[in-house]
Amino acid sequence: MKPLKLVVLIVLVPFLSFGWNSNGHSTCGAVAYYYLKANSPATIKKVTDILEKHPWYTTEWAKRLKGLKGESRDVALFMLASTFPDEARSTIFKDKSYDSWHYINYPFHPGKPEGKLAVQPTPNAENKLISLLAIIGKEPDAKDIPLDLCWIFHLTEDLHQPLHSTAMFDENHPKGDQGGNLVLFKIVADSPATKLHSFWDALMTGSFTTTPAKAKKIFGMKEYKESALEELKQNTTITEWVQKESYPQAIKYAYLDGKMNGYQDHPNLAPAGYKEKSAKIAERRVVLAGIRLGKFLKDSLK
Repeated sequence: MKPLKLVVLIVLVPFLSFGWNSNGHSTCGAVAYYYLKANSPATIKKVTDILEKHPWYTTEWAKRLKGLKGESRDVALFMLASTFPDEARSTIFKDKSYDSWHYINYPFHPGKPEGKLAVQPTPNAENKLISLLAIIGKEPDAKDIPLDLCWIFHLTEDLHQPLHSTAMFDENHPKGDQGGNLVLFKIVADSPATKLHSFWDALMTGSFTTTPAKAKKIFGMKEYKESALEELKQNTTITEWVQKESYPQAIKYAYLDGKMNGYQDHPNLAPAGYKEKSAKIAERRVVLAGIRLGKFLKDSLK
C-alpha cells in the first residue's frame, strides 16, 4: 500500500488532465485537414470561415499565422482549433467546471471483470462531445460557434487518448489513479520517474512547423488508409469507440493489465519495448481521431 504522505499529497494537489499535449492535438487536427482535403474540400472553407470569427483569431492566433498562406495557413488553423481549449484554461475556461470536459473515467479494477460499464457523472468528455455535435451551427448566439467548434476538435482528440477514458482502482490507488496521473514509472532504471498519463500525452512528437508534414505522411501510410482501419467500420458511435477502443487499450497497453501501477516511492520499471509499442498505439489513435473529426465536421457543417 502507498504511504500516508502520498494520500495527503493527493488531497492537496489539484488534478489537471491535459489530453494529448499540443503536438498530439495539433497532429490530430492536421490529419482531419488532410482527410477533408481528400474527401470534402468544401468543408475546409466552412471550418476556416468559422474560425476566422474566433475571439483569438486577430490576437493570439494572428502571430502564429503570420506569413502563412493557402494550405499552410488553413492546416495551421485546424491545429490551433485543436489546442485552444487547453491553451485557454487560464483565461476563458479557468472555471474548474470545465476540467471534467476533458475526460471520462470508466473504472478499471485489475483482476476483476468489469461487466457493463456504468454511466459516468456528467459533464464528461463523452457526453459533452455528443451534445456539442447536436447543436453546432444551431446556437442562438453566433459568438459561441467558433468556441464550440474548437471543443469538438479537442474532445474528439482527447477521447482517443486511452488514458482519458479510464481510471484504475487498485491497492495502490484505492480512490482511483485519475487517468494515470497518480501512476509513476521509469522507462529505464536510471531515468527519473514520470507520470503514466503525461507519458502518453507526449507520445506524439513534433512542433507547430513540422507537424503538418508529419500528419500528411502518417495519414498517407498504407496501414492507415480508411479502408484498412477496421475500427471505423466496427465502432460507429462515440460511446462505442470510447468503450471498445480507448478503454480496453488503456488497460492492455498503458496499464499492462494492472502491472503498471507504481506510485511516488515505488515507481514501476517499464518492460523492454514499452515506449515503442505505446508510440505506435498513439499514432494509430491520432489517425483515427483525425479521420473521425473530419467526418464530424463534414456531416455537421453541411
